[in-house]
Amino acid sequence: METCHMRTIDENMKVCSLMGDLCQCNYRIRLGENGEWYPISRLSRNR
Repeated sequence: METCHMRTIDENMKVCSLMGDLCQCNYRIRLGENGEWYPISRLSRNR
């Protein structure tokens, strides 16, 4: 299970790099656990 998580973080890090926000990466990793990745910037705009 830990290996799976490491892979999700790797993919998230790539997406985070594009956004330039590490904080958003953490949020994306949590959504990744569900199996669906949603753009944090869209959630942030809704708030």
